[in-house]
Amino acid sequence: MYERAKRKGKVSPGKNQNAHSKARAEASRWIGLKFWRVAQPYWASEERWSALAILGTIIAFVVVKVYSIVMLNDAGGRFFNALQSRNQAGFYHTMILIALFLLLQLVSIVFQSFFSQLLEIRWRRWLTAHFINGWLVNQAFYQMRFSGRADNPDQRISDDIRLLISDTLSLAVGLLSTTLTVTAFASVLWNLSGPLTLSFKGISITPSGYMFWAALIYWLLGSLLGYALGNPLIRLNNRQQGLEADFRFALIRVREKAEGIALYGGQPQERSRTREIFYSVYTNSINIALMNTKLLAFQTFIGDGPQILPFLATAPRFFSGSLAFGDLMKVGNGFGQISMALSWLVNSYSIFADWHATVDRLAEFKSDLDQINSRKTKFEASYSGNGSIVLNEVNISLPDGHNIISHLTLQLKRGQTVLIRGRSGSGKSTLFRVLAGLWPFGAGHIQLPENIKSLFLPQQPYIPIGTLRRALWFPSLTDLERDEEVRAALAAVGLNHLSSHLNEEMHWEQLLSLGEQQRLAISQAILFKPDWLFLDEATSALDEEQEASVYQTLANLLPRTTIISIGHRQTLEPYHSRVILLTQEPRRSSVTG
Repeated sequence: MYERAKRKGKVSPGKNQNAHSKARAEASRWIGLKFWRVAQPYWASEERWSALAILGTIIAFVVVKVYSIVMLNDAGGRFFNALQSRNQAGFYHTMILIALFLLLQLVSIVFQSFFSQLLEIRWRRWLTAHFINGWLVNQAFYQMRFSGRADNPDQRISDDIRLLISDTLSLAVGLLSTTLTVTAFASVLWNLSGPLTLSFKGISITPSGYMFWAALIYWLLGSLLGYALGNPLIRLNNRQQGLEADFRFALIRVREKAEGIALYGGQPQERSRTREIFYSVYTNSINIALMNTKLLAFQTFIGDGPQILPFLATAPRFFSGSLAFGDLMKVGNGFGQISMALSWLVNSYSIFADWHATVDRLAEFKSDLDQINSRKTKFEASYSGNGSIVLNEVNISLPDGHNIISHLTLQLKRGQTVLIRGRSGSGKSTLFRVLAGLWPFGAGHIQLPENIKSLFLPQQPYIPIGTLRRALWFPSLTDLERDEEVRAALAAVGLNHLSSHLNEEMHWEQLLSLGEQQRLAISQAILFKPDWLFLDEATSALDEEQEASVYQTLANLLPRTTIISIGHRQTLEPYHSRVILLTQEPRRSSVTG
């Protein structure tokens, strides 16, 4: 007897508009807020105090480094004054000071580097685990492919997190060092510059600390020009990261689908496709190289200025005798230190561009994860009192809102063997995903049995890389030593020859045919002994004789298991006590018979 669960298609308006609005809002958010949203979980975690201690140590060594540079500048001035006055005692005294401050500088640089790397490693370890947890919880890794925003999550977790942390620490330490250096040397330039009278059309001004103002103006002009030259790098670097990930994924896809491509003779098409993707990588790389070349030329030009400008500006006072030779060198070095520190913003623009692009990608990834993990399904779930699965007025749609199953009312009783049939595209597999709790798109009320053990086997089984023993018990890790049961289960599905390979670690999906993989999945069901077993075309690669043997084996070895099969073959009907046919009719779906 057939029962018909009829469905109709219906388009729901604008269900993705909210998602697009959120995407636009996220894109326009200030980069600092984006960064804090990504980084904040670590600094609020259980590791925050140790992380703050390491960060404080880094800051302390930066302060010591800047202090040693300032003292070296002062000692250098005394050194040149001692040379000018032929003061032998002063010469050796300043040499000792210079050696001590050089040693202090070396120690501070070495320990700052060590603790920066330590913080980077710890931060990356924690943040990687945080993102992996968010990606693998609530089937977010599965549902993310429907959002269409955060592509290549593997690249964002493996590469972007590493780049984010290393670039953040580099920029933060550089900014701190710049601030301290400018603050420390500003007084040096201010005190040693002396007055300078500027006249223009009868108007004269005498600014104090003119060398400090000269360094500030020099940096300001350089920064503005550097920003104009370097700003396009943000967009280019963001695009480059995405293109590199697409190219890597295309190569991985060829490796994973090698047999299918070879059987189709699709090598020319795949070669053309991968070369086309790489050409985009190549073109964007050329644009980045051109922009980096322009920026490097400008940075080099700006960097050479402090070597001559301060001496030209202070030469009149030196030759007039109002400025000692050592003080002249202190002014020159101080101007160079301030200019170099302030020019850090220009010199670091390529790093900032990479950092900006990385923050954008991770913020987008986190936004998708948060949206998926906070998404509330419209399916209302409850427990049935009679141990059955009951669907009442269930609508199932595609991610774009288009309904594929409408107003489905159905009861699956415990102890039955049920076959759900229908034409391709009728929604059988999507119903399978709804029952598995994977598919969030739809609405309706679903009653499930309480405290049951369910197993869902898809058409393409998942076999993890590793030993065959672990693959058979996946995802459990507690029953790995029950070898007699494993051998009996393999023998029941005609895979006796695999019993001697339980401890071999291989890529089993590549070694076994699809039919062998499906029989291996059936052996998993025999081992797990689930209360409910859902099979979605799980025997489609078997011939009729093998298929009959599998269902007979399941009936004999799992007599208490409720089996729900999804398939399109009529040959499956004899092994089921009830058949439900999904059909498409322009009216309300119902179950009859």
